[in-house]
Amino acid sequence: MNIEKLIEDFVNLKIDLIDYLLKLEHLEITNKGEFQNFIINYKETTKMDEKMNALLILWFCKYELFKDIQYDSNPYLLYINDLTKDIKHIDLEFLEVGKHNLITKIDNFYFIINHNTREINMTLPPELQEKTVFCYNCNDEMILEKELLLPEFSFYALCIE
Repeated sequence: MNIEKLIEDFVNLKIDLIDYLLKLEHLEITNKGEFQNFIINYKETTKMDEKMNALLILWFCKYELFKDIQYDSNPYLLYINDLTKDIKHIDLEFLEVGKHNLITKIDNFYFIINHNTREINMTLPPELQEKTVFCYNCNDEMILEKELLLPEFSFYALCIE
């Protein structure tokens, strides 16, 4: 399966988040330049939230392929670069993986993703419960409780300082 078809299937809910992760894990990129060219030119503006989720998860799984990409011409990549510029290295931990939701941790950064047509109330991992975090999406501090309500096709990028 090629990357374009895989992203399209995930964006259009033909595969769930677990299947997307499994297929990304087994996806072999034989031509790094072709992959990077596809990513740089991936600028469609329909279903933007769904596509942002797809590209952010792709960034988690295939980080090494994003290192040399010029971000300035792609709104998705600019945003991902802005979110992740303070991350020094990728030591990704999957804290929770569901068919429609994901919680990852990289250093002291947490990414909580809802890839679903409806909002969901997610129970947070213990290390996030009852904490004050910096929310990169909100550009403000956020006081967390035990659960977090996520709108459909959204994500939070949080940092414990």
